[in-house]
Amino acid sequence: MHQKGIQGSSSASAAILASGICPAALGTDGRGSVRIPSSLCGEVGLKATFGCTDMEGLFCSGTLEIIGTIASTVEDRLLIELVIYQVLGNPGLLSCRYN
Repeated sequence: MHQKGIQGSSSASAAILASGICPAALGTDGRGSVRIPSSLCGEVGLKATFGCTDMEGLFCSGTLEIIGTIASTVEDRLLIELVIYQVLGNPGLLSCRYN
């Protein structure tokens, strides 16, 4: 039996999502910290294009680290972004292209 280890600043978010504890998660991605752990766990994780996400109030450098969403399917990930849009009233991720 082979076991995979996940690494990255958002690896816990991807792992907890893959375990079924929550339906979606947020993470920060500078060099694959959302995308790589998500893919290793069979999840969908995307990093928004720089400038598309409001980073105010977060403890990120703002140069590489960008908020990303993680979900089990592309459809679930879109639903998360729609909820964020409804709550914040800002199109944010929905108005941008993805890397």
